[in-house]
Parts: sequence; structure tokens; C-alpha cells
Amino acid sequence: MKYLLSAAAASALMAGSAFAGNIQPAPVEPVIAPAPMPVSTSPNWTGFYAGGQLGYANVDVSSGGFSVDEGGLIGGLVAGYDYDLGDWVIGAGFDYDWTDVSFAGGAVEIDSIWRAKLRAGYKIGNGLLYAT
Repeated sequence: MKYLLSAAAASALMAGSAFAGNIQPAPVEPVIAPAPMPVSTSPNWTGFYAGGQLGYANVDVSSGGFSVDEGGLIGGLVAGYDYDLGDWVIGAGFDYDWTDVSFAGGAVEIDSIWRAKLRAGYKIGNGLLYAT
């Protein structure tokens, strides 16, 4: 019985909690998250636009022995509206130009030029590659 009591006491002591390690908690490894993907942004082209232009006009005509090569100052106003469809832009606009080009001794004179136009383009970064 003496052995049985010693065996029971030894087994009760061994069945208790085991204490090992350090008093301080284990260090937590930092979570390294991948960098977020850059968001591709481009300007929104939807809206009205207006502006001015200034340049030089040249009239060069030759037909049936008649030849004209005259030029002069040209300037004008531009206005329109564009609509942004994501990567594509569509729009419409008007141009009005006035000139001081005259030829044939002043018999023929170009006073103004009106244009209505459509345009469509593809966005490239902050720019727009377009055709009218």
C-alpha cells in the first residue's frame, strides 16, 4: 500500500500543469501587406469648352490659266461640348473664323468661315488623341 500511495502521489504531481518559457508574450510578427495597385486616373473630358485661335490663311488656286496665291491674317472663336465614355471621348463643336484675305484686285474677298464638326478620340494619360 505504501507503494500504491507513492505512485498515486507521483502521478498526481505529474498530471499538473507544465510551466515553461518566458514571462513575456512571444513577439508578434508584423504583417507585410503588398502595396496597393495604383489607380489609373485620367481627366474627365465631359463638358463645354471655348477658346480662340489666331493664324495665317493662304489661298493658292490655279485653274485654266488663272493663278492666285494670296494670304492674310485669320482668327476666330471655337466652342463645343465633349462627352467622356471612359477611355473614349465624343463631341461636337463650332468654329467661326474671320479673315482679311482678298485677291483678284479685291474682287474676291473671304470675310468669314463657319465650321460645324464632330470629334472622337481616345484618352492617352492626360491627353486626348482625336480626329474631327
